Amino acid sequence: NIWDMHKKRWSTPKQIEWAVKQSEQFGRKVATAEEARQIMKVGVWYDSVEETLFKLGLPPNRAEGYKGFLAHDTDGKLPRSTGAATSPVSIL
Repeated sequence: NIWDMHKKRWSTPKQIEWAVKQSEQFGRKVATAEEARQIMKVGVWYDSVEETLFKLGLPPNRAEGYKGFLAHDTDGKLPRSTGAATSPVSIL
């Protein structure tokens, strides 16, 4: 919910209009209904719980009686960088 300075809750259409205005001011494109469905994976089904958790980037379920932090198996290497500038002064 978004509230104004008079402690009144904004209606859903007003919240959407505000979000669209903000995205346009920052030069960001607003997703269409179909793009939003793809982004949010509406209607996507997976074959197992494990596959669902993996595809959503969540850790796997713990085996019964196992305590501790779980993560997906990796090769131990860091992911490749995107090639973007990483120096804090590079944005100046």
